[in-house]
Amino acid sequence: MLKVSFIKKNKKKIFLGLKKRNYYKFYIINYILILNKESKKLKFKLDNLRYYLNFFSKKIEFFF
Repeated sequence: MLKVSFIKKNKKKIFLGLKKRNYYKFYIINYILILNKESKKLKFKLDNLRYYLNFFSKKIEFFF
């Protein structure tokens, strides 16, 4: 299993390796990179939501 960071850095090598094995569906590699980028965006949004949840929970605690 290849790490996404390795795929980003060595995209040409991976394409050549796939070509050697007669596997020409290169769009899969690009799709993996796109999914990784979307995953990072969603994790960032989730972290922000968790921050606000904790922040407002502490504010509510203050009133009770």
